[in-house]
Amino acid sequence: MQWKSWKVMPDETKTEVRGQLSTNYNLEDLDEESLAYVNRLFSERYKQWKSDLHHHFEAFDDPQVALQEGCPKELEGREDSWAWLCAHFQAPAFVVATLQSQMSVILQSLAQSGIPVPHFDVPTSEPVHPEHPHKMPAPVDPQTSEPHVPDDNVDFGTLFD
Repeated sequence: MQWKSWKVMPDETKTEVRGQLSTNYNLEDLDEESLAYVNRLFSERYKQWKSDLHHHFEAFDDPQVALQEGCPKELEGREDSWAWLCAHFQAPAFVVATLQSQMSVILQSLAQSGIPVPHFDVPTSEPVHPEHPHKMPAPVDPQTSEPHVPDDNVDFGTLFD
């Protein structure tokens, strides 16, 4: 089961999984609506299974230790699947998606609690921080249309003594 999600899993593999489950459930000759329902259930279960394995992986301080010693009992005999999952959990795309998901939950919680959350519209095609901030044009004084020159240098450390 070395697939990023149920959605990207080949139909042949999905059919094989349904076939293995047909010993307990009658999943043959499903109409379109029933098949769509079963696929949604399988998708959610697959996602939950991977989430559970990710929590197991995170219980180890070192990814290498998780790989070598952390293979869960359900994957014994299929250590190649555990190795794939360990690599998957460390891949930049997975890490970024996980962080985005966590940030989304945090923002939703803040909004629901009544704490104002600023909304940032950052274009995705440009970097958030300029690569060369020293080349940024000086702010313009709206009254004179001249570049604003900062007054004296302020020692901010003394402000908080």
